[in-house]
Amino acid sequence: MTGCGKREEGNNADAPNSQYLGMKEEADIQYEVPSSTPHILIDQLGYQEGGTKTVVLFGESIPNSFEVVDTALDVVVFIGKIDNVSYKEDLRMNVAYGDFTDLKKEGHYRIRADKLGYSYEFSISDDIYDELLNNSIKEYYFNRCGMTLTEEYSKERSHTACHTSKAVLRDDMNVSIDVSGGWHQDDSGSKTIENASKAIGTMLLSYELFPNSFKDNVGIPESGNDIPDILDEIKYEIDWLIKMQNESTGEVYSALTIKEDDGAKITSYVEKSTSSSARAFAYALSKFGYLYQKYDREFSTDCLKRADRAWKYARLNDESPGSYEKELSLEERSWEYAASSEIYRATGNKEYKDYIENFLGTLTESEWKVNEVLFLGLITYINTKQDVNTEYCAYITDRILKDAEEVSSKVRAADFLVPENISENNNLELLDQMILMTLVDYVIPNHEYDTIIENYLHYFLGLNKKSVCYLDDIGSINYKDVQESLGIMNEFNLNAKLIFMLGKLFQ
Repeated sequence: MTGCGKREEGNNADAPNSQYLGMKEEADIQYEVPSSTPHILIDQLGYQEGGTKTVVLFGESIPNSFEVVDTALDVVVFIGKIDNVSYKEDLRMNVAYGDFTDLKKEGHYRIRADKLGYSYEFSISDDIYDELLNNSIKEYYFNRCGMTLTEEYSKERSHTACHTSKAVLRDDMNVSIDVSGGWHQDDSGSKTIENASKAIGTMLLSYELFPNSFKDNVGIPESGNDIPDILDEIKYEIDWLIKMQNESTGEVYSALTIKEDDGAKITSYVEKSTSSSARAFAYALSKFGYLYQKYDREFSTDCLKRADRAWKYARLNDESPGSYEKELSLEERSWEYAASSEIYRATGNKEYKDYIENFLGTLTESEWKVNEVLFLGLITYINTKQDVNTEYCAYITDRILKDAEEVSSKVRAADFLVPENISENNNLELLDQMILMTLVDYVIPNHEYDTIIENYLHYFLGLNKKSVCYLDDIGSINYKDVQESLGIMNEFNLNAKLIFMLGKLFQ
């Protein structure tokens, strides 16, 4: 599904008829639900022994109690009371909840209730979620481009090196450059700087906030080198970003596009440089450089220098007469702000501080509605140890807290513990809500927020109206049984957001 298709040893990965399967940037939703789903919803992976355990039941008629059945012994081990029964007009049925937190014995179970039948099977174990974070990180390893993935680390997903030939510069077809490496972002193996930088920023923020969650045992070639594997994996992508910068000018090529013609000949094109790609590059390189200093100061310094050159290239391009005579969009300005915040945090350079405060001072009320890139920059600004404007910090914090309370209100009114609205962007929207709640809980620890964040994980693991598990190879009804594009771990940026969530839960 993701990563390159397996190839016989010795095959040329750039040869005709090669098949590349990679992560997707955007979902292509054609949602078809199984014709029959249970009326008792649970996390289909399971629950930690000491964790909160909630079951959701729905139907025309709701009984007063439910039973938890040990599937190995076929005996009832717990009887629980069903509470909070309410009729939902949109569902045209009743919804209720049950709690079985007091059941702490490790094992495999199903829930049974009169008139409603059985739930899918689930487990209770203290290490029930241990592999989720490592598996999510390893998805990026499986999508490494330009290197051989051996069976030792990849098993059935092993393959020989792909896209190792030089790529043609779109602006000058006579020039070829080496831009091998990085992660596949779609089925063809194409990749963009901005998309890569968003994923990098999200994962690095999780590492920054919850460093103890990230170990050196994911199972990649770099495991065991005393550097958290998430940083090793991100560095593989950073090395690709560096290849996309023109060292003489500081500009950054925007993308690598892989094309296959009718004769199955594969050609790689390096797309023209843009100011937006330079800003995104500056953000990713400066954030990585700042966090990687304790492991390799020389490489970190080089990252920060490259980020500074890219930022200045973008500024010069925007201000040069006859070139970029246009007003920047909010997303372009957000990239510039995010990069400025990271470079300022790392260097203390007043030039960046002045730009940051000018940017914040000119944001309109409607623009304060946080987009993904702006959010990353705002979090860096309020976290920096450099001198900052305390009024701006207070305002940013207040806005984020209000947004989190709005999400909390939606959760309290939700039928299935999470405010779901099945759509093309449903999981993306929920992951963004979860990141917001995680950040606020980090700033102001709150038991209610902890429960909400955990319920989002239960949702992705099958406790949802469609009873579909959206994570790989888990659950009685997995997204692969319904529609491949509903998955999270095989979607390039969604998987990064999932890692953020798991970083909080496993700290």
